[in-house]
Amino acid sequence: MVDGYRVAHANLWRHCVREASTRVDDPTLLPLVLEDASDLLYNYTNACIDTIVEEFQIAHSEHLRWPIARRLQAVVRVLDGEDVDPHELSTLLNYRIDGQHLGVVISPRSTESHVNSATPVSATVAATRIAKRLQPEPLFLVLPTGCDTVWLWVAAGTNLANLSAADMAEIAQTSGITVGVGEPRGGLRGFRETYLQAREAADCATALHRPFAQYKDIALVSTLCSDHSRALRLMHLALGRLACDEPTNARLRETLGTFLDSGLNLRAAARALGTHHHTVTYRLRQAEELLGHKIVEHAALIRSGLLIHQMFQESSGTFRHRGSPTGAASTESRVISPPLRFVSATAAPGTEPSRRPSSVRRMRPIGRSF
Repeated sequence: MVDGYRVAHANLWRHCVREASTRVDDPTLLPLVLEDASDLLYNYTNACIDTIVEEFQIAHSEHLRWPIARRLQAVVRVLDGEDVDPHELSTLLNYRIDGQHLGVVISPRSTESHVNSATPVSATVAATRIAKRLQPEPLFLVLPTGCDTVWLWVAAGTNLANLSAADMAEIAQTSGITVGVGEPRGGLRGFRETYLQAREAADCATALHRPFAQYKDIALVSTLCSDHSRALRLMHLALGRLACDEPTNARLRETLGTFLDSGLNLRAAARALGTHHHTVTYRLRQAEELLGHKIVEHAALIRSGLLIHQMFQESSGTFRHRGSPTGAASTESRVISPPLRFVSATAAPGTEPSRRPSSVRRMRPIGRSF
């Protein structure tokens, strides 16, 4: 709401500048008119912001009377990196904060995402089901965030041994939810770290339209794609003309990826693809022509490029690019590009991407610059 007032202030100011420039003919008078207009807008907007903050603080105090709200606020403090007393926090949460933790983030999927699945259940119900399957004893912490997203920590050194990734994916699919799972970590720092991993996994699963993701499976591609433009540069460097979305290239990328996954073993790749190793050799030669460099000399770079391209493809976005990264004739090819910023409703309540101010700041009159 505060940001809305800031946007409105900026739009109204631009309108005032246009009107003043049109109506005030005296060049010596115009700066004074703009300064007075800026003061009026500044005072009005700040009065609105002060009222909003005051009303929010009253509502927030009322909200914190509820036990779940106090627990959520305490957890948010931990996730923000504040120092807390582990004993007091464990008592408040009824959960041992200095033990081992497995973080899970659960959120509902859109109607389109689970059109073929069973009737969606609430994220809280799904979290409880998953926790009980992971850990027979009731050693878990379930926190609804109020944004249809639930945070779950399962304790006592829990891992996915009691519930395979396939089982977890099936639960997520049939429940109409998206599930992200972190890695087991210990202590107060681990409590935060496994949550951040789970949040990243859940956001990545959402971007890829998958019901489930584990951090260890998406950590590399998520890191590679954390910056859109840098990811595209790396992909084009690694794949060259092989990045273009054409049927022949798709087959070559599949062969190349299987070859790399097989430890650069031609016969193993041929078995995985169900074809003859001579066919694999021929395709790899074609791939090297498009890559512009040898496969064995740049295996790690090529693997990264393939991961980025796969991420773009599965996220179902598109962008247009002109020309070839190798300097060939100018063409327009369709290449897949995703929404790469994994910041969503799974973020902590009250947090936003870095462009949003972390606190309410008083506004400087724009007209002073004139």
